[in-house]
Amino acid sequence: MNDDTTFKPESHSNVLVVDDTLAKSGNYQQAINDFNKAIELNPKYAEAYNNRGNVYNELRNSDMAIQNFKRAAQLGNKEAQEKLNSHGIKC
Repeated sequence: MNDDTTFKPESHSNVLVVDDTLAKSGNYQQAINDFNKAIELNPKYAEAYNNRGNVYNELRNSDMAIQNFKRAAQLGNKEAQEKLNSHGIKC
């Protein structure tokens, strides 16, 4: 695997793998930046919102996590819907 974890717009479908690597290494801000770029390219990219929510959750930023989970759920992401439901939060 290439060690270059810099986001490349032409490969936005691979951002989930890149983010997982960045988040596991503790590079949360870069992961958020990459998700921001992916969402900018495709505002209906539910998984990017969900995973950006996961990163905000790791950073203990509940408001931003919930905001991202809600958007992901609105776009049909089941994982985000389950997270919100388990905490009694409506979309």
